[in-house]
Amino acid sequence: MKKTIVITELEYKKAKDFFDSVVNEFKIVVSSNDEKILADTIKKEKAKAVILGVKKYTDSLYESMDRDGIIARFGVGHPKT
Repeated sequence: MKKTIVITELEYKKAKDFFDSVVNEFKIVVSSNDEKILADTIKKEKAKAVILGVKKYTDSLYESMDRDGIIARFGVGHPKT
């Protein structure tokens, strides 16, 4: 069974070719970056990983993840350049 990765829509669009290239290995689910919608998607899909942009999340996103879940930020890590 494939592991599910939820990716926020903007981040998916930035690397669509890459994410589309791994669909044989992972179930890719694209979601809104709205925290409640994102959290609901993670729960519904039983996702173990989520890839996010720079938006700040404070509550339901973290509550929707399992303790061993993975939260990854998409980008190169050069703030304000």
